[in-house]
Formats: sequence, C-alpha cells, structure tokens
Amino acid sequence: MLEWNWINLSVYDYRSLPLFGLSSVGPTDARRRMACIRHNIELRKTLAGVETTIARKTNRSMGIEQPGKGYTERLESYLMWAMWALRLIKAEAAKAS
Repeated sequence: MLEWNWINLSVYDYRSLPLFGLSSVGPTDARRRMACIRHNIELRKTLAGVETTIARKTNRSMGIEQPGKGYTERLESYLMWAMWALRLIKAEAAKAS
C-alpha cells in the first residue's frame, strides 16, 4: 500500500502521518529526525538478522533466541513508513523552494 502511495506524493503531507511525531516540525527538522529514525530501524533489522544467524548456528545453546517473525515484519513495516515519510518531506521541501 505504501509503495502505491509513493506515486501520489503531492496528495499527502508528512505532518499528517500517524507515526514519528512530525505534526509540528518543519521540513528540515523532520528530515533530520526521520534520517535518525530510519538509521535506527535499519540497525535493529541488522541486529535481528545477526541474532537469527547466531540462534540457528548455536541451536540456542547460548541462550540467544531467534527474533520472531512478527518482530521482523514490524521492523520492515516501520522502515517502509520511514522511507515514505522521507519522500514526503523531500517533496514538501521541493514545493517550498
């Protein structure tokens, strides 16, 4: 659904997104915030991948549990929302200049 909405960026405003607390933030600060959030989500995805690999190779003997499928799916979803927010912010900045 988010990929479909990427086509019509001009219809949406990043301030109306339900996530990330961008409703009262200007484009420059919103971009900075979203870049940090995206980086954090990507790091969490990488860490989940490492934990999965370790859990598989050690048969959980070291007490490392494999992240659940729901957790990794939520990370992917949040990452897509963050990427969409960044595109909306970029479109807003282009309109302003």
